Amino acid sequence: MSKPLVLPALTRFVSATAGRNMTTVAYVAVMVGVAMMTLLTVEPAYDAAPHWVDALLWACLAYFIFEWLVRLRHMRRQDKLWFYALSSAGVVDAIGALAVPLALLCGIASKTAWLLGVLWVLKVVPGIPGLRQLRRVLVVESGPLLSVLVIFLMVVFLASVAEYFLERDVQPQTFGSVPAALWWAVVTLTTTGYGDVVPITPLGRIVAAMVMISGLGV
Repeated sequence: MSKPLVLPALTRFVSATAGRNMTTVAYVAVMVGVAMMTLLTVEPAYDAAPHWVDALLWACLAYFIFEWLVRLRHMRRQDKLWFYALSSAGVVDAIGALAVPLALLCGIASKTAWLLGVLWVLKVVPGIPGLRQLRRVLVVESGPLLSVLVIFLMVVFLASVAEYFLERDVQPQTFGSVPAALWWAVVTLTTTGYGDVVPITPLGRIVAAMVMISGLGV
């Protein structure tokens, strides 16, 4: 490809990158980066192609640094540098570009530092359809949502105190304190129900049943 064709294409690429919307290249970089970060934690997969995984991770990081610097330069030319730098998009771009390098410079192990690549997922959040509408709904319905949260917390705390009172003598290791009982109440009310901690007294089981019913209602 001749030089006259390369320069306009590069100019268009930089111009698209300077915008605050996600580009196709950015989406690909996020997907590839997160996939490689995941493979980094799977020993057999990483050992099969360590150089490819490392190379792709560094390539994705290089793109995010390039994207951030291009946007900083673009916003500086428009006298909006601090507006962008302090905005949510600017902060996410900065984290995506700097988190991993700073972790490596601080001496954190490579495999641990690259786990910060999961923060690249935050870059796609503004592009999710309906996100602004969801935010408006949350603002409009903040009163009812707050009421539900208060009810949830009240049920959790009351149930934890009740189970502590009923179960502390027969299960001191699992219900020996209110915080320990609080853990049980949260997983039960959210219907997670790990099953590792269950009441054994008759009244304790009744309270547990009431909490589970409340969780289904919430």
